[in-house]
Amino acid sequence: MKRNVISLALAGIALTGAGVAGGYWYAAHRMNAGLTAQPQAPSATTPAATAGNDGKSDPAAGREPRYWHAPMVPGPTFDKPGKSP
Repeated sequence: MKRNVISLALAGIALTGAGVAGGYWYAAHRMNAGLTAQPQAPSATTPAATAGNDGKSDPAAGREPRYWHAPMVPGPTFDKPGKSP
């Protein structure tokens, strides 16, 4: 009887260890999948790749930006691009 309990306990520990190792591998695999993706070069139809784009307007829509904001301090808005305060 005692031998049967010990073998069941060892089997449970082995299954738990296999589950933890499998979960760790799966999580690491999922996290690395996003890091190894290669960035794509802009195509000829993107606004940044069009000729004559000064970066201040969107030639596809023909619109000018209304205001700019600092990414680290998004509260204040500015009338032209420049250094962040």
